[in-house]
Amino acid sequence: MKKIYYVIFYAYNIIYQVLLLFCLFFANTFLNPFFIPDSFRWYDHKIRQDLRLFETSQIIILIAEVALLIFILYRINKLYLLKIVQIDNSIIIAKRTIAITFVISLLTIICSFYLIYK
Repeated sequence: MKKIYYVIFYAYNIIYQVLLLFCLFFANTFLNPFFIPDSFRWYDHKIRQDLRLFETSQIIILIAEVALLIFILYRINKLYLLKIVQIDNSIIIAKRTIAITFVISLLTIICSFYLIYK
């Protein structure tokens, strides 16, 4: 019976990872420019030649969004493993899952920014 709980656990973690990446790309494209001042991108009504400050701001905002979404996933995983699956080492499994999710998200952010700004 516990195997079905683990299948559900892995399934919603994979779905959450896909949704996390979709939300990050959506936020980076449509929402994050509202949080970054226009002076980081424009100068005298022309786009700046040096966009490092704008890019750095985007990366910092994305990492903060990843941290927030991963914290939510950690709480969900911990509660699911502790209350429904009822295993003793739920915190360890939740932390490992979060570490994997964080690495995948961070590598995706690094690769996408490298491809965009190379």
